[in-house]
Amino acid sequence: MTEEELNWEVIVVGGGPAGMTAAIYAARYGLKTLLLESAVLGGAQATSPAIENYPGFLFITGIELASKMKEQVKKTGAKIREITEVKKITNEDGCFILETRRGDYRSRALIFATGGGHRHLNVPGESEFTGRGVSFCATCDGPLFREKKVLVIGGGNTAAVEAVYLSELTDSTTLIHRRDELRAEKAMQDMVFSSEVDIKWSHTVKEFKGDDLLREVVVEDLKTGETETIVVDGAFVALGSSPNSKLAINLGIETNKNKEIIVQANQTTNIPGFFAAGDVVESMKQIAVAVGQGAIAADSAYIFVRELQRTDPRGYGG
Repeated sequence: MTEEELNWEVIVVGGGPAGMTAAIYAARYGLKTLLLESAVLGGAQATSPAIENYPGFLFITGIELASKMKEQVKKTGAKIREITEVKKITNEDGCFILETRRGDYRSRALIFATGGGHRHLNVPGESEFTGRGVSFCATCDGPLFREKKVLVIGGGNTAAVEAVYLSELTDSTTLIHRRDELRAEKAMQDMVFSSEVDIKWSHTVKEFKGDDLLREVVVEDLKTGETETIVVDGAFVALGSSPNSKLAINLGIETNKNKEIIVQANQTTNIPGFFAAGDVVESMKQIAVAVGQGAIAADSAYIFVRELQRTDPRGYGG
């Protein structure tokens, strides 16, 4: 690639709601903007079967909302590079260098919006049966379990939505939750309680068992200590996400005990020019929040880049 294709004023890493919003705002500000995504644009929202709390839409699927955002990014003129994983980030004399298979991209400002990966139970059999009965995405795999018996593990918004969705496909959907009340929003709880989802309160999963496929899930009653083996066709682990912050940590970005990036109100971090937004930061995990943070991060990046260019004749790219 040419030097022009490798040098940018701002690079956004991550193509979920936060990253796409940041790219939209940065490009509209007139910054030369590149959006890098290791897979395809959409982020975790793209796997949601139903979104009912995003302003402007009474109901929309995650993939539909992601598609609309992607089209808007394209319209702004921001450049998109999908299937482009950032392998390493270094900071040399105020210039960020991002190593990828396409080459080393350079920018004076970086917006880190890598989101989070699926949170795991880390119990025996979970890894062994992943893709063979254990799933982390109801939208992706739910249709495979039509008229079958499944479990959903969790108690937050993700678990509530996925349990209701699966109850409309399966013969039996049971929600396993370690507490005696759900952590999901009240509207989500009402959906669960008015559905055909069964709930096992104060239970936790101890083991996944089977042969070539998942056949049984061992659960423990946390109040009595007794265990029970449930015969199932599938199990959906819906515990939310854990932050994809490894690249930032390796660069020296400060995080909390959960490895979420610590940001100020303007989405700045402890390294000048490095901004972060979305599920990877220490904040509420909601699309609306991610979108707001993406816009703020782009605004802060614009101020940073323009001030830097006023005082530093190198402009962008080192």
